[in-house]
Amino acid sequence: MSEAKYREYLKVVDSAEGTQRMLNGIFDAMKGAFGFFPEGDKMVIRVQELMTAEALIDRTVALASPLYDDAALDAAIVFYKSPEGQRFLASGKAASNAGLLAGQSLGSELADKVLREFGIKD
Repeated sequence: MSEAKYREYLKVVDSAEGTQRMLNGIFDAMKGAFGFFPEGDKMVIRVQELMTAEALIDRTVALASPLYDDAALDAAIVFYKSPEGQRFLASGKAASNAGLLAGQSLGSELADKVLREFGIKD
């Protein structure tokens, strides 16, 4: 399986946009978690500089592309370009947003709990 074919698939499913949404959620959660450090804001900004959507997609391509053969990706590309595939992707974005909100909420609650358990936060 070629990395180029996997990248084509990722473009069809608009992976860059989804990856950026995911990263934004991670960064928002980090702001809360690092808020008690004097340099917390600077730490999050530095992670944002280092962890770009492009870098994460490059890493994903390297790890995931060997898992698929070209025939499977060709079929997926045809489907996601079809009207049915486009509707599926639109619904998937809404579901992804719901999952992101759930993850942010749970992550924030658990971070606060751990910080209280360790006596770092009242």
